[in-house]
Amino acid sequence: LKLAKGPILDAACGIGYGAHALAIEGHEVTAVDIDQDAIKMALTWYDDEHVIQWIKGDILGRCWGLSRFRTIVSFETLEHLDDAPKAVRLFRDSITDDGLLICSVPNEDMMPFDPLKFAEDVYPHKRHYTPAEFDELLSTGGWKVIHRGTQGRTTPVRNGTDSKFLVYTAEPV
Repeated sequence: LKLAKGPILDAACGIGYGAHALAIEGHEVTAVDIDQDAIKMALTWYDDEHVIQWIKGDILGRCWGLSRFRTIVSFETLEHLDDAPKAVRLFRDSITDDGLLICSVPNEDMMPFDPLKFAEDVYPHKRHYTPAEFDELLSTGGWKVIHRGTQGRTTPVRNGTDSKFLVYTAEPV
């Protein structure tokens, strides 16, 4: 919330809690998710007096059109995609020159990927990322990482890369 500047894209918003939190801070938010049921829940729980544009669509299809944003947030998303590099490039193409990307992925070093664990999921994980792999994914997609953070399941984000989730902030190059 402290870093975000509107307009904001919440890519893979789930049921909309994050989009709502950003909207009540006064930000214009476009919230996207591929799951129709998630969007229905978002509309039920979080579509109140705050203006959020809800879009049911695929990130890889750039379902937000040609809109550009000052902040893009995408938490626990890239590990689900068949083409995460394409998503990162689409984010880059959709950010303003002074914009920020804030995103997270599971840390392979702390939570090794096990495809069997996700085999029954509707949207299974395709992989996890080491800190070096996440750096590479973002840099080849047109981003410069400006902060490397880490987080446990229920802990706040802190500096470093030594917990279950990597939470990086990047600016366009």
